[in-house]
Amino acid sequence: MLSAQYKPYEIKVLEGQTQYEFVFSFTTDNNIDYIATFNKAEYRFNEECYQAFNVYDFSFYNVQNLGDFSDPRISSTIHKLLVYFMETNGHAIIYICDDADGKSEARDRLFKWWYRHFDNSQYQAYFTKIELPEYDTYVGIIALVGDSGFENYLRYLEIY
Repeated sequence: MLSAQYKPYEIKVLEGQTQYEFVFSFTTDNNIDYIATFNKAEYRFNEECYQAFNVYDFSFYNVQNLGDFSDPRISSTIHKLLVYFMETNGHAIIYICDDADGKSEARDRLFKWWYRHFDNSQYQAYFTKIELPEYDTYVGIIALVGDSGFENYLRYLEIY
């Protein structure tokens, strides 16, 4: 059993879910509200990637835009959401950390830490840095082991 310090927060499914967008929320002990979304990501891949229908963008943010907080329960909650989404629906996820606010590298380190920290034996992942003219973008794709489209996700990814 997880100690209270690492116990995930209660996750709520928000109304209006569609096959293109799934939205969840949770509230921390400090009354900070978070929204987590999974949105269809087919547009991130070349049209030759016929499996791209299975990939969803993942993002989350605190509603109050209060900055960064060190709360291990947030990590546990995000991990729980990612596992639930991938295992329940069989979908892969992609995250994009652009550098519009100068924090992309820190976000990328956080996602990689989550991936390494939790049991990932059922998952395969690809992480890369894409150097664009204006800024660098960090990308991660995580899928269930055995996802037949994984190699094509990597081959046909288009970030610009």
